[in-house]
Amino acid sequence: MKKIVAILPTYNEKDNIEEMVKRMAKVRAGLKDWDLQVLFSDSHSLDGTLEEVERVKKIYPFVHLLDVKERGIGVGLVMGYRYAFSELHADAVVQLDADLQHDPFDIPKFVAKLNEGCDFVQGSRFIKGGGNRIPLYRQFFSWGANLLSKTLMGIWSLSEFTASYRAFTKELFQKIDFEKTPWREKSFIFQPSFTYAVSLVAHNMSEVPIIFTDRRKGYSKMQIIEYMKALFLFAVKVRIQKSKKFIKFLTVGGFGFVINTTFLFIFTEKAHFHPAVSNLIAAEMAIISNFIWNNIWTFKESRITTPIKFVLKLFQFNLASAFGVVVIQTGTIWLGVHLFGENLYPIYFLIGTSILLVWNFTMYNKVIWKKK
Repeated sequence: MKKIVAILPTYNEKDNIEEMVKRMAKVRAGLKDWDLQVLFSDSHSLDGTLEEVERVKKIYPFVHLLDVKERGIGVGLVMGYRYAFSELHADAVVQLDADLQHDPFDIPKFVAKLNEGCDFVQGSRFIKGGGNRIPLYRQFFSWGANLLSKTLMGIWSLSEFTASYRAFTKELFQKIDFEKTPWREKSFIFQPSFTYAVSLVAHNMSEVPIIFTDRRKGYSKMQIIEYMKALFLFAVKVRIQKSKKFIKFLTVGGFGFVINTTFLFIFTEKAHFHPAVSNLIAAEMAIISNFIWNNIWTFKESRITTPIKFVLKLFQFNLASAFGVVVIQTGTIWLGVHLFGENLYPIYFLIGTSILLVWNFTMYNKVIWKKK
């Protein structure tokens, strides 16, 4: 039988502990092939939460307590993950809030997805069957925060980034490089930042619908203005990081354009070659330059080093570039002239060049320097 540990981060949640555990006991009784354990990862609460968990533990032996002694929801969660996998020998964890805003009776949905082979399952309020039962202004806040996360992080396979109801496997957790991943342990934006860290290593991500309800006891510790500010700054940082390769690609292409233009002028004006011949030679010089610089800089993690492969890939690079120029760029200009007349040809050129950039970057990324 596999083991799944439900991790509940707490800080001053004394009034919700017993009711949560009673619900967990019912969920546990209905699960097949999985042993559900419950871990309260507490940031050293001052309201008696620790004592309440200790009391409940004597009644329910599947309940565990980790006294983190440090504030920060992410700190409590990460230490909880590590404790669950190393000390409780979990095969997977499911994370949810301890304030009963997340329904523990949804846990079987997450387990079903894990059984299907998913290594990360996110609870979502924004897919069919999900929803928010909270004040309208908070619904608007949730919608905006998730739209911001999706757009700037560029993770289109998920609809939910801010809800902390999720499950994942031990194997996935072990793949995350906590030293290199830009995430935040002590802030409430731990949820979207952890989702981003997961997206870099996950094999099969999925979502299940959840209903998010307002808490009945206790109070929320989140400050909305500070949260949105921190989320925006984090998401922008991620977007810059994810765009580095494209920026390098544009820089190399700009240098190639300078080479093409310079030698077109030299061969035509100084060597008195026919402009078409001059452009053919200059363009090939630019293509070779682009290939070399993309190989050693833009796509350095997939750098081509063997001589034979270098020649073959250079040939592929020429074909991809030629197809883009002839079919996409020139074809766009021809189609524009044919449909709307010749006067707007600079606009057709810009449109064709924009499509060409996307084509080239995709071909270079997915074919020429395709990762193994």
